[in-house]
Parts: sequence; C-alpha cells; structure tokens
Amino acid sequence: MSKKIGLVVALIIIVFGFFVSNLLSHQKDPVKRMPSKPNVSNYKFQTIKNKVENFDIKLSGNLKSYNELTLFTEVTGVAKTGKVEFREGAKFKKGSVLLKIDDTEYKNSVYAQKSLFMNKLTLLIPDLKLDFPSSAKKWQNYLNNFDIEKKLMPLPKVSDEKEKYYITSKNIYNQYYSIKSMETRLAKYKIIAPFDGVITSSMIKPGTLVRAGQQIGVFKNTGLFEMTAFANIEEVQMLNIGMPVKLVNSDINEEFIGEISRINQSLDKASQKVKVYILLENNKLIDGLYFNAIIGVRTKNALSKIPSEAVFNSGSVWLNVNGKFISQRLRVVHREDEFVYVEGLKNGQNLLLNPDKNVEEGKIITINNPQKKGKK
Repeated sequence: MSKKIGLVVALIIIVFGFFVSNLLSHQKDPVKRMPSKPNVSNYKFQTIKNKVENFDIKLSGNLKSYNELTLFTEVTGVAKTGKVEFREGAKFKKGSVLLKIDDTEYKNSVYAQKSLFMNKLTLLIPDLKLDFPSSAKKWQNYLNNFDIEKKLMPLPKVSDEKEKYYITSKNIYNQYYSIKSMETRLAKYKIIAPFDGVITSSMIKPGTLVRAGQQIGVFKNTGLFEMTAFANIEEVQMLNIGMPVKLVNSDINEEFIGEISRINQSLDKASQKVKVYILLENNKLIDGLYFNAIIGVRTKNALSKIPSEAVFNSGSVWLNVNGKFISQRLRVVHREDEFVYVEGLKNGQNLLLNPDKNVEEGKIITINNPQKKGKK
C-alpha cells in the first residue's frame, strides 16, 4: 500500500514539473533587469582671467610709545619739588626739568675749584707778558670774561709748541679738565626731559633721599607711537618702508594715518610671521591702544583671484585639462575670508570650484550640467 502511494506522489511531481517547464518556454519576452544609474556630480568651473589686483592687507596690534625711558639717578641727594611734581600722569615739555636733586653742597665744591683756577690764571698773566707777549692778551681776555657761576669757556688756542709746553707746565690743562668733569657731574643733579612726555611710573616722592643708581620712574613720549604687527611671508613681500597705513579703532570715531617705519628681516618663532613696525604721530592717542591697520597694495604681476574653497593642501587646485582632472601647485600671494590671490595659473584654464572626495588625478570628468559656470 505504501509503495503505491509513493508512486502516485512521484508521478504528480513529474507532471507538475513538465507543466511549469512548458509554461515558461511559451513566454515571448525574457525578464528585463533595471539598469543602474551612473554616478553623476554637479561640478562647477571658472575660466581663469589674470590681472593686476588692488587689495588691502589687514594687520593689527597695540600702540606703544616710540620713546620710553626708565629713569635712574646717577648722584645721591634729596629729591626736590619743581614746577611740576614728579608723579604718575605728570606731563613735561622737552627741555623742562623732570626731577631736581639738591646740589647745594656739590655746587659749592665746583665753585671753589673754579675760584682756585681763576687765581692760577691771574698769576699766569704776568709771566706770559714777559715770555709770550703776543699771547698774553688772549689769556687776559679769557680771565676778564671768567664767571664762576657759568660753565667754563674753552681755553684760548696756543700759538706754538713753546707756549703749549709752558701752559702745560703751569698745570692749567689738568685743572681745566678736572673742573669740566665736575661740571658734567653737577648737571646730573637735574634730570631733563629729552622729549614731550608723561611720567607713567613714579617710585619716589619729593623730599625723599635718592641714591646713585636708584630707579625712580618711567617716562614716555605722548605724541609719537609705534605699532608692532605680524604679517604673513606672502604679505611682507608686498610691503615697503614708507607705505601709508590707515589705522582704525572701533572705540574711536576717527581714522589715523601712519606709515611703515621698519620691517624685520627674520621670522618670529612663536607666530611664524614677520614683524612690521608702523609709526604714528598724534597727540590724541595713548600708549596701549589696539588698532586695526589697513595697507592698500597693488600687485606688480597679474594674479588670479579664486575662491578659497577651490584650494586644497594649502596651495593646490584641480584643473579641467582635456576632460580630465589634473592638479596644479600654486603660489599664494594673499588670503582673504572667501578668496585667495595666486600666481601660477594661465588665462583660459578651467578651475574646479567645488572639489569633492571623488576627484582624483587623471580621472575623466563627468558633469551633470556641461555648461561652465564662472565665479568671481
């Protein structure tokens, strides 16, 4: 019984298979597969047009007084109050006394030495009239104009070697230069302002005793400033000493004009940039102000202005050369937020504006819109 059932099942399977095979063989068209879509990118290109460019180089930095002196005393004595007290914020004109130290004692010593010198000259005149009558008159005139309270006048010029040796033997030259040295030291009891400025730091008060070598304060000019800015190597090559510079501060509703005074010839290790020094003369400004500097330049050679996004590896771009991607290395002259100015491209070359990860050297270019779209 079980064998009969097995034969019946096998027969059914054979008949069903024959039926399916016969059905498929009568179909007119085979089953079609859907073709895959090609990989298409929306590449945009710019036709290069080189030209001489005008643009602004923007730098920044803080103003610093061009002249800044740390003041020290060279003599010992009591500090005295002048017309303007030596205190922070006190302003002084060029040539005025910043600080005076009591010189009464030393001044009297100088006067005493001048009195002795005058006495020696008085004794010299009679001898000169006997031995050098032609020279006696000029020494007599020197003695007549001698004033103890004034600086020593230059000694009369000798007429010959004999007169020179005679004056030397009387110890005139030795005493003269000793007094001149004392006069130089006496002048150090007054500290004179070498320029218009202000005391920005004071370490003494009037009436206090100061000693030789003691630091007493800091004196800065008020009208001449210098700003130190940092420029890229590419930018420095377009800058020259004497170039005008526009200086702008967001808190001051006024523009100031300075000029490039110095350009360092070495690279700053910390910033990897070059220091540019800008000189500015103005009495309205103060030390420490922050400024943005704008320097207008005109390139000597024709450059290409291209979008920043077209540049990769800090100076390379992709070009469409005969329908293939070809990379080219360029020299970046100047960078802005959205554009860079470069050398190395030729007029008429097609620059890829929107490179992506699929761009490869020598790869055939397939674009969705074959019409080139320029971008400036």
